[in-house]
Amino acid sequence: MEGYIRDDLATANPDSVNPVDLLDWQDSRNQLLETTEGRALVDEWQSMAGFKTHLERVQTQARGIVNAVSEDRRAMRVFMQRFDDSMTEAARYAVYAEIADGPPSFVNPVDEDGLKKFGANQVGRELIDEWGPWAAEKVAAAWFRANRLLARMDDADALDFLDWFDDLKPNEAKTIIKSFVGD
Repeated sequence: MEGYIRDDLATANPDSVNPVDLLDWQDSRNQLLETTEGRALVDEWQSMAGFKTHLERVQTQARGIVNAVSEDRRAMRVFMQRFDDSMTEAARYAVYAEIADGPPSFVNPVDEDGLKKFGANQVGRELIDEWGPWAAEKVAAAWFRANRLLARMDDADALDFLDWFDDLKPNEAKTIIKSFVGD
């Protein structure tokens, strides 16, 4: 989760650094400005309520996801490194931009067929059960965000992201989906 959460984990004493310690906003901005994709993200956020505001939203949500995935620092580092290594910089920044945009304020709930489709796997079934009467709205929000995220990526980046997502453990996938719908 380069540019947002500590990136010196490889050289740091594993017991002395919490992997979800946040980078200072200016350090994050400086790292992002080193690449074309990063500069584009900084410019986008700066033009919309300010870079720091969007960065803090992304850092908070990323930290929450990583903390929910595991309490073990090593497992946290593995999760974060797998995210960074599985996709291009452009794909990672598309994810960050989507996190910054937040969940939609309104969606049309899915119908029964939509619930069946979402619940076709273990993660979907468990989320539908957890969401209870709010499942139709939560599923619609999850699909809205997934479609908006994938629209930010070219085809190759979208495939990398989907491969990464498909390789997640069930608890990791649930955590991310719940975070994306505002749980």
